Amino acid sequence: MADYVEAARGLTEGGADILLVETVFDTLNAKAALFAIEKFFDEAGRRWPVMISGTITDASGRTLSGQTAEAFWNSLRHARPLSFGLNCALGAKELRQYVEELSKLCDCFISAHPNAGLPNAFGGYDETPQMLADEIREWGAAGIINIAGGCCGTSPDHIRAIAEALKNTKPRRPASADFSLRLAGLEAFNVDEGSLFVNVGERTNVTGSKAFARMILEGRYDDALVVARQQVENGAQVVDINMDEAMLDSQAAMVRFLHLVGSEPDICKVPLMLDSSKWDVIEAGLKCIQGKGIVNSISMKEGEAKFLEQARLARRYGAAVIVMAFDELGQADTYRRKIEICKRAYDVLVADGFPAEDIIFDPNIFAIATGSSIRTFSPSPRVFPSTTTTRWISSTRCAGSRKTCRMRGPRAAFPTCPFRFVATTRCARRSTPCSSITRSKPASPWASSMPASSASMTIWRPNCAKRSRMSCSTEKSALARLCPLGIPLRGRATS
Repeated sequence: MADYVEAARGLTEGGADILLVETVFDTLNAKAALFAIEKFFDEAGRRWPVMISGTITDASGRTLSGQTAEAFWNSLRHARPLSFGLNCALGAKELRQYVEELSKLCDCFISAHPNAGLPNAFGGYDETPQMLADEIREWGAAGIINIAGGCCGTSPDHIRAIAEALKNTKPRRPASADFSLRLAGLEAFNVDEGSLFVNVGERTNVTGSKAFARMILEGRYDDALVVARQQVENGAQVVDINMDEAMLDSQAAMVRFLHLVGSEPDICKVPLMLDSSKWDVIEAGLKCIQGKGIVNSISMKEGEAKFLEQARLARRYGAAVIVMAFDELGQADTYRRKIEICKRAYDVLVADGFPAEDIIFDPNIFAIATGSSIRTFSPSPRVFPSTTTTRWISSTRCAGSRKTCRMRGPRAAFPTCPFRFVATTRCARRSTPCSSITRSKPASPWASSMPASSASMTIWRPNCAKRSRMSCSTEKSALARLCPLGIPLRGRATS
């Protein structure tokens, strides 16, 4: 990273007005460059505009490190670039579809610098200036670019022809800002108002799975990869990784496992959740993932200064965050404390410029459904105040317009609201994780699409603090009050 800082300093001292991170074929390297540029901006006390340009290497539509165009955007949009685009590897004809895809996604300018066609058998390029200009003219007419240029095989004549072809063309208008939670592995994963469950595989967690812990402690990382692969195959859309074990070098284990996961496309195609109570372990993990993952978690238990420091770093690494309902006095244990801490955390983060759509709250609401019959269960919020807490969070989030809410800002990812839900909880009356809940007899076509082996997952549910539909009538009544979408998921608790 020091080399990138030195390069940025040298370019600006030499008179550069814009910094261009280009020909990106490995997103992790680009993230390192952007992290270094931000560090340089801090040292310089000012910012320069930053352009980002990636490279789609072939007809697969992916970068050399395997990301799709949308995943590439999701992974780097945190840098707030002046422009985002593609260059090199392909000619204008082959590159067009990917430029058009980005044009529909990016709320910044779009740049494109194609080659003069594909290389011939001798490594040369055959497209004349007029041939390339004709292709680029059509891009301009379609309104998909703001900045055009040439890469391999182009000459001053090519650039002159492009400029002439576009001189009377109306520039593209950037896409409207998207307040969805945009995550990425090799492929994009977006959570928005239309999303239902988000399945998080939690078996790659040494504190939640004794079998996985034994694999890691015994150095059987190949077996551990099989566990991760099975979770993705069984429907996990995010994979949670935790290495917090007293007899383990957690940081070294996290880094080693993430490096191995990164070489397995069928695993790293989904976003990763880095789960640890130690910030140094989380930060080491953030340096290993090219996509946009989730930090699990940060809180205000060490004060606002530490909270903001970690949030700023998470954003600089390009990650969303789960915010736990803790403050300097400890864990929130009442309705009033939960909503006060969540609102305070939201206000602090948004005021500091953290994207509200990248905030996921966990207000420490424990499970109120195991799938077994709990005769003493009461739907009354006075008996179970967490229902009141989630209602408040949901209604506060939903009270505003598309871009704002009563918490004064863009949307945050509040649990149990229609936008998205997250809660990593433990089953009531049991010490086993809620990920032990499994599906039986789907009650709807939607439920039948859930994998039968959902025992390996924690389920994030919109509008619902429940994990399953329960058997007795009072429990069903309580569930109905908490699940306005009315999409049941029947289940039973297993060991």
